[in-house]
Amino acid sequence: LQAARPIALVHIPKCGSSFANALMHLPGLCPNLPPGFVFYNKAKKCALDAKNCVPVEQKCPGSFSSEGRYSFIDHSGIGGMYQSVVKGHGIIMLRQPEHRLLSAYYDLQHSWPWWYYKRPARDALEFAQVVSGCSVRMLTREGKSSDWGHDEPGPCGGPQPATAAEVTLAKKRLREGFVFVGLTDEWAL
Repeated sequence: LQAARPIALVHIPKCGSSFANALMHLPGLCPNLPPGFVFYNKAKKCALDAKNCVPVEQKCPGSFSSEGRYSFIDHSGIGGMYQSVVKGHGIIMLRQPEHRLLSAYYDLQHSWPWWYYKRPARDALEFAQVVSGCSVRMLTREGKSSDWGHDEPGPCGGPQPATAAEVTLAKKRLREGFVFVGLTDEWAL
């Protein structure tokens, strides 16, 4: 894993945010973490908690890349930075799509493009139709996204579904450029 530094964590919404804690506790990645550390996910860019916000770069020097993104654990697409930032450094957790979509729906309609529709999804079916293909989109498209992705165009939620060509490219990138691809169903996070 040391050879993969700086790690480019591609964080698909609702696919194991707690995985960041597991990574940060691996020997040598974050030598400056205090005992009992738990990553505070809501702050996204902090290594302690909202009151004691310390940039991850200070606790984990050289271990995680946030190049081209808001933070090392946001929901930005890697389309344009795959070759220069992610290839050979990528780590990702994926989840059964139906489970991911339902979890996102019940988490304030995570990734729903409020900026486009100007309203919430009518139901879980409409939500799934618009937000499906999020992993493929994040692996192939550009666009920064933070928090729930409601206020700005991001790769995950939007009116343009993933294409067959993007599915092919996403599979290729996972095979060739990621040092770890995990499935949340196989890990007790």
